[in-house]
Amino acid sequence: MLDTDELPGVPIMEAIQVSDFMQHRPVTFRAEEGIYEALQAFVRSGMTAGVVLDAQRHVIGFLSEQDCLHEGLEACYQCEQRLTLRELMHTPVDTVQAEESIVEVTQRMIREGRRCYPVVDEDNRLLGLITRHDIIRALATDLASCFGHHHPPTGEPSVRLDD
Repeated sequence: MLDTDELPGVPIMEAIQVSDFMQHRPVTFRAEEGIYEALQAFVRSGMTAGVVLDAQRHVIGFLSEQDCLHEGLEACYQCEQRLTLRELMHTPVDTVQAEESIVEVTQRMIREGRRCYPVVDEDNRLLGLITRHDIIRALATDLASCFGHHHPPTGEPSVRLDD
């Protein structure tokens, strides 16, 4: 984790990188897979989104549970898979780098209304996934340094026993 003694004068939150909180083993798919494989992967992983990769682990698409609802329902009615994930996935994929500041990624997530971003290297190979939950963990960790030794203000005036 981050050693704050090495960063004098740098706000802690600014120094936290995506790599400090990202998920290193996100759910992944191949473009030629179908809805059944996608639904099974989501159920097994407990995740709500995943990344579609080519054979060299380059990010080529993004898939969420929301993307699977219609096709999953159709597959249940027809008892057959009609589309591959290549036809269901979103492209192009918005990604982030592992070295990016968690503050910058949080601001981008707020601005763009995203729930997560695949984390890639300079060759667009998947390194992990950063989600809103991961960012919440980073914020909670940073806030612990502010509120760890005392309770956060509640808006009510404090009462001193020596008054």
